[in-house]
Amino acid sequence: MNLLSDIGSWCSIFGLLLSVVTIIYAQLIKKSVSDIQHRVLYNIRLREYLENLRNANYEYSILINKDSVDNNEIREKLKILETTIKLLLKIIPKDQQRMCRKCLYRVSKQYSGRLALTKKEMDTKKWLFSYVSIDDLKITYIEISALITTLTNLKIDKDIIS
Repeated sequence: MNLLSDIGSWCSIFGLLLSVVTIIYAQLIKKSVSDIQHRVLYNIRLREYLENLRNANYEYSILINKDSVDNNEIREKLKILETTIKLLLKIIPKDQQRMCRKCLYRVSKQYSGRLALTKKEMDTKKWLFSYVSIDDLKITYIEISALITTLTNLKIDKDIIS
């Protein structure tokens, strides 16, 4: 009877170890599959996302260079830029995400901020709130253009190496 109890205990310990090893192995497989999915998405969708970002940024630049600008139109373009950058952030490798996060932070901050697009609005709102001026919006355009150029060049380099 004691021998049967010992065999049962050892089988229980062996089963526990086997379960732990299986869980670790499953996590490693999940990570490998996730890495492959990211590489496939990066290779297939990056050009499309960059083209969408380039078009949205172009429309945004036309809008902020107009003489009379509507705050709602600017917010709409900022939201489109924010959404596109979020999509890009999901597929680009971790080493390329820093600049993307910086642009995303800037666009999100401007979207949620108070727009002061005329000189009169800036003078009255300057001391009350943090505001977003037309110059800030132009800097955002420049930073997004730099992001597009960087990601395009990195994709070209990766295609050459592959």
